[in-house]
Amino acid sequence: PIPYVVQSGDTFIGIAVQHNVTLEALEALNVGIDPANLKPGQTILLPPEAANAASAPTGPLAVSVPPFACRPTPAASLLCLTEFVNTTAQPVANLSVKATLESGESAVAYAPLDVIPPGSAAPLAAVFAAGSAATATATVLTADPGGGLAARFVWLTVSEVTGAPAAAGFTLSGAVTNPTASAVRSVMVVATLYNAAGQVTGYRAVSLTGSLVGTACQSFSVALPGVNNAARWAVVAQGRAP
Repeated sequence: PIPYVVQSGDTFIGIAVQHNVTLEALEALNVGIDPANLKPGQTILLPPEAANAASAPTGPLAVSVPPFACRPTPAASLLCLTEFVNTTAQPVANLSVKATLESGESAVAYAPLDVIPPGSAAPLAAVFAAGSAATATATVLTADPGGGLAARFVWLTVSEVTGAPAAAGFTLSGAVTNPTASAVRSVMVVATLYNAAGQVTGYRAVSLTGSLVGTACQSFSVALPGVNNAARWAVVAQGRAP
């Protein structure tokens, strides 16, 4: 195994794409490390095949993200939301976007989905400690070609989705079905709410417990705190192939 020092903005899927190794091999060598909490300067291990497989940095794909719409929260912070729509002909992996306020303060938003297929969308959120700005500019930091990883992720079928206000926040309920004959694991459900203008007003990503066997169906319920109403909503689900 090859030691690798985590850089600012690194994610497991980004490292896997950059070094042309599988997520499974990367995770197997780094048991006990939380992929969602990588820190610059931290050392992880890469599979031996990464020695000759690292691709030359090419910068992010030529994709764009609309400006963030911002609003104060009850906790006196500033929440900025937007949505990336993949209009390219290939899957996009490792998407991260910088939100910048007029004051110059910035924060980085990461897509809740590892791979975003063509035609699909992913919400993005950036949180600032304080502020009153209405918008924030969006600058794509990372957006890697995800074609090599697409076969490792399964886009699950979402059905019977209903939404209603609740004490815990606007709640979406429904079912996800594995359309393949093989079990999928690490199932992630992403629920997004929109206002009448089509802007994202809230989203939440939740992981389902356990794996979902072939053709099986599992119900879900996702509450979005702080949101009382919605003009429309969307729910997508993604799982990892064996």
